Amino acid sequence: MALHERLVLRTALRLLGRLEDAQDASQEVFLRLFRHLGAVTEAALEAWLYRTTVNVCYDLMRKRPRLAEPGPEPAVQAVAGAELEQAAKRRLLEQGMKRLSPQERAALVLCTIEGLSTAEAAAAMGVAEGTVRSHLSLARKRLKEYVGRLWR
Repeated sequence: MALHERLVLRTALRLLGRLEDAQDASQEVFLRLFRHLGAVTEAALEAWLYRTTVNVCYDLMRKRPRLAEPGPEPAVQAVAGAELEQAAKRRLLEQGMKRLSPQERAALVLCTIEGLSTAEAAAAMGVAEGTVRSHLSLARKRLKEYVGRLWR
């Protein structure tokens, strides 16, 4: 658990966007691992953890309501200085990621942020590689539109 808890928590946090939810998801992932300890080989452990983390996060996303799309926050509109601008852009991207579908968000997090190949992400998501590429393309397009609309 100590070797992989950061991977699970980091992935869950990026998928869910809230630390409390990510901690709940991480706990559930490791409970499932404990229950299936004999069935998971050490060679396949990381892939199993990604797959289970994605599935647990999907379950949590289904349970909570989708966010209404807010307008830009005042901090985003009144940015001054390079450091504040970077923080505002990061926050805007986080807001945009919350508006993606769970599958688009998972594809973006696994491939772009976690650095998994499309084959690895497909295995983690339980879909075909082409589906991952499609979700990734849609996610990037939607994020670009969202950021472009609000960042002037």
